[in-house]
Amino acid sequence: MTSSTLGLALGILAFSCVETLAADVQIVDLSGRTQVLRSVYIIYGDAFSGPGPEERNGIRVIENGEERLLEWSRIDRMNVSPPVKVLQKQRYITTATWLQSNVEIILKDGRRLAVALAADWSVMRDGTVRLRGNAGKGFSDFGQIKSLSLMDARQ
Repeated sequence: MTSSTLGLALGILAFSCVETLAADVQIVDLSGRTQVLRSVYIIYGDAFSGPGPEERNGIRVIENGEERLLEWSRIDRMNVSPPVKVLQKQRYITTATWLQSNVEIILKDGRRLAVALAADWSVMRDGTVRLRGNAGKGFSDFGQIKSLSLMDARQ
């Protein structure tokens, strides 16, 4: 096997592994409409470096002052509270105002977590975290989401 063939094979394998980690979600917005987003992701980055890598494995949350990744595979559903304005220190900016979404996450094992969503690239631009995926308009702002449920792979 040549090095270029090996590189192509490894690239295809890596891409297929990323795709299997992506989740499908059903969203109920504030007006009661339902939307399905497939292969959801969030783009993380900052205002100066631009959009960073896509996160398909899960969602970054802030719990007890610490930011961490919560994998989609552990989440059953989320209830989203109306966003509130917060001031947050950024890397190169003294302070920035954005809308922070607080969520209650119900895990598949039944435990409940009260967390805040970590800032994504959209927060830096538009003031709210944006969940992206394949369907309809292709995204949903957390400021407009009432609840979110993870869908079985069979659905």
